[in-house]
Amino acid sequence: MKKYVSALVCFSILLLATTAYSAVSRPVFKWQKGGYRQVEFNKAMYTSPALIDLDMDGVAEVIWANFKVAAFDGATGNTIWSFWVGNDRNTSNTYMAIGTDTNIAVADINKDGFAEIVTAHTNGLVCAYDRNGNFLPGFPTKPMGRTDPVESLNIYDIDNDGYYEIIVGWGKANNLNIVILSFDGKIKPGWPQFVSNPNANALGIYGPNIAVGDINHDGYGELIVPSDTGKTCAYFYNGVTLPVNSVFNNNTRWPDVVNYENYVYEKIGWHVPDNSLDSQFYMGTDFPATIADVNGDGSYEIVIVGGVYNNPPNNTNYIYQAQYSKPFIYNVDRTRFNNGSYNWESDLPKSGSPLTNSWRAISLKRSNPVVVDIDSDGNKEILTSTYDGKVHCFRLDKTEHGRWPFSVYSQTEGTIRFASEPVVADLDNDSKVEIIFTSWPQYYSNKGGHLFIMDNWGNLLHKIALPYGDNGHVGSLNYDGGLASPSIGDIDGDGELEIVVGEVYAGLVVYDVPGAKVGKMPWPTGRHDYSRTGWTDYISNLDRVPSPAPWILLLSH
Repeated sequence: MKKYVSALVCFSILLLATTAYSAVSRPVFKWQKGGYRQVEFNKAMYTSPALIDLDMDGVAEVIWANFKVAAFDGATGNTIWSFWVGNDRNTSNTYMAIGTDTNIAVADINKDGFAEIVTAHTNGLVCAYDRNGNFLPGFPTKPMGRTDPVESLNIYDIDNDGYYEIIVGWGKANNLNIVILSFDGKIKPGWPQFVSNPNANALGIYGPNIAVGDINHDGYGELIVPSDTGKTCAYFYNGVTLPVNSVFNNNTRWPDVVNYENYVYEKIGWHVPDNSLDSQFYMGTDFPATIADVNGDGSYEIVIVGGVYNNPPNNTNYIYQAQYSKPFIYNVDRTRFNNGSYNWESDLPKSGSPLTNSWRAISLKRSNPVVVDIDSDGNKEILTSTYDGKVHCFRLDKTEHGRWPFSVYSQTEGTIRFASEPVVADLDNDSKVEIIFTSWPQYYSNKGGHLFIMDNWGNLLHKIALPYGDNGHVGSLNYDGGLASPSIGDIDGDGELEIVVGEVYAGLVVYDVPGAKVGKMPWPTGRHDYSRTGWTDYISNLDRVPSPAPWILLLSH
């Protein structure tokens, strides 16, 4: 009898978990600011829009960049100002064929009480603007004279002096891959890395990989930097590498330890024979880090969803084959998370096999870990999209509950599709969050992407076809969709939320969500916040300016 009752209860719970009832209204198209131009087309494909109140009237504007940097009126989509990258509103506005592969970052970097806008670009250019679109003193600049594309951008006061620094990661196979600038464009002492630091082991940074936050509660910012190598760099604010636990044999710093899948061999610290299961490792090529207190005990962990590769023998051509993705959780001393109740040292959950890893077939994705307590149990889950075409939701017990994972790929359709980094918000004010993301198809498919809204159990609430192209016009690759994370906020001052999506060719697309009130938004944009820190507890310094922006104040964790 007890077994029968237990089975009935379990069945009832499963039924509730898999039966979607939504008080979330279907999003309604609001406006589109087309992005397709022969010279502009897809150079904002990985750029998450920034929603920020530039004129302090209590209503957010939308900032976006491709071959141009532009500010739009949130209510109407009208252009407030725009100019070609490399210019500002006071220059001749010359087209320079400079694109944008990073998120736009926003903070009050110079303590003037207003938001500043920072962008970084495909030719190494770093720009900082005031709210009116004019260059700040010291900008534009090419740090170190480098012309390599910038792929990662953050803003954070790493040295706790009240002024915010600009953190730049270059997407180039070069050991010198990160630099930190002051608000006036000058390079901070101890940077760039890694030339002055013999303990670093780094290569190119090919996505928004860098996470920054006060991991060890010392009042300063620490940086976690996955790059195109089988090791992960971690730095104090002054460029000194973070030490690791003594369990790692003779390895003393984060960049010394190989990212083996097998924790035993990570601790041993010497080379594992090629072509064995124990030699499988992950690289940080497009696998960003996130800083989060995963179990609510006051200590911060580092989460990386890494693509695990085999290590074939005599691999002189560096042709590694991706097997699957796995979430890894680290303590600040590089040991793997294990608090007794939850052991993340071994038997980690994994995704399915990649649909493809070829950049010739489809635009590559970036597995940004979104670390949020979506079921209100006090522990955070790890939401991430992976190369199997699915959005996964890993719990601390290593399971996926409800209907997770959710696939944007349909074997019946036969078109490879990937999903963006999700955002998380309570859209219907019921104290339960929803998960929002977009998708895109493979090249030459003549198909577009979709906007998805899921409940926290992984049930699909809404699926909406995104506009295909700018008035139907796309480039020669014949596809469209949303690669970057959407952003959520009230951009028209009506007290209700909008979803803002940046597409490859269709440009900026905005949807109203009728009845969705501004409230709990634990992850409202790409990399958690508009400073793009990847730190779940970060609150922007803009909450201290007059008429504070409510979408920043209401970040929660």
